[in-house]
Amino acid sequence: MPIHHRRPTAERISTMAANSLTYSLLPTLVLTLTIAVSQTTNSAEIDSYTGRHLLTEDAQIALNQELNRRFKFGIAGANQAMAEAQTGCDTDKLYQQLRYAFAGNKDALVGNDIVSQLSDDSNIPSVIVQRPDSVYRDISLISGIDLYTGGLGAIIDINGNIIGVDKIGHFLAQGWDYFQAIEVEGGSLDEAMQWGEKTEASYYGLWTTGLFSHADLTANFNGYRFWLALLSPDRDPLNATASAYLHCDNQQWLINRPLDIADYIDGAWDEANNCLDFASDAIADGVQHNIDALQLTREQSTCPIKPQRCQLAVKKYGDYSAMLLHPRCQHAVSPD
Repeated sequence: MPIHHRRPTAERISTMAANSLTYSLLPTLVLTLTIAVSQTTNSAEIDSYTGRHLLTEDAQIALNQELNRRFKFGIAGANQAMAEAQTGCDTDKLYQQLRYAFAGNKDALVGNDIVSQLSDDSNIPSVIVQRPDSVYRDISLISGIDLYTGGLGAIIDINGNIIGVDKIGHFLAQGWDYFQAIEVEGGSLDEAMQWGEKTEASYYGLWTTGLFSHADLTANFNGYRFWLALLSPDRDPLNATASAYLHCDNQQWLINRPLDIADYIDGAWDEANNCLDFASDAIADGVQHNIDALQLTREQSTCPIKPQRCQLAVKKYGDYSAMLLHPRCQHAVSPD
């Protein structure tokens, strides 16, 4: 199926929101539905503005250490399972054990679990902004139930890119969803990306937080690239040339190279660059009002705050930019 690289425009997002259950059911039923959804999905949100100046230490080394600890644990689990079953190198056991390990030794790879685990990890330098202090504090309970029930996740600094740990959840969990849909079920990347867009317009975004995150979509896409690179890096949609993470030798999976999250993270993972869309103009105006109240400089409060990083993202993603980047990031112009 050909890749169309459609941009999720504000009009299309608005249409999807208007057609969703949250805009057509009675308020009490909406609240019941969104509470149920928020408790079972990867809809945790972060504030990219309020606490970013408090981050004084890069988290790349610490985050890599934790992700590679889980990576090695998953490989060891796969090798043990294969030895017990006498199957040799088995990709099903490999993926099952890696999902278990990346989920923090849980059977289901759920982004919210990863968000909680990484936010609570004292070895990873981070900042957590509470909802009442965040730029989202005026979003109502019915418009942003997950902001109330799930709270906000931590933000971290990776090479000057301020990202939420929710993006690591998207990278691993929704990246796997893309991989499974394409590599296991035979779908196309275009179809997977359209599914990702729909989740942001519903239970991973507009239904549960009132926000549509293009940065989430960027993390999803890069997560697919990671899962693909375990064994088949030659099929990377961005034509990366790195070697596979793993190879099979003597009926065991062996690691060729460690995971470095910086290979995937860029300025488009930062929601202050890859701007948010909102469920309503009222939410958008309220969030911008609270950003303005931080009394930041214009460059620090106007998305994208680092247009040069958006320009680099456009070069990195090429034709995929239209599906991953907010229009203001996609067409960012550097200040003179």
